[in-house]
Amino acid sequence: MTATLFAQPDYGYRIGVRPNVIEVLMCIDGLTFEEAFVGHRTFEIDGRQIPYIGRAALLANKRAAGRAKDLADVEWFESHDED
Repeated sequence: MTATLFAQPDYGYRIGVRPNVIEVLMCIDGLTFEEAFVGHRTFEIDGRQIPYIGRAALLANKRAAGRAKDLADVEWFESHDED
């Protein structure tokens, strides 16, 4: 694994085994990095703040992906309030 790999837009890195997988993606459907970063959230692990995309960006990405599972996720999220 090198920094050069992470500079490639189509590169992705997977850590773990399903169903416990973390995927590090260099790009996602429907959003630029800047758009995805707006409204981001963070969580803490071992004193480090880890950013992740917010609800609006997640829904935009799922709509852009257009897969049946993603569209079903959008429907579910839209029927449940954000906590």
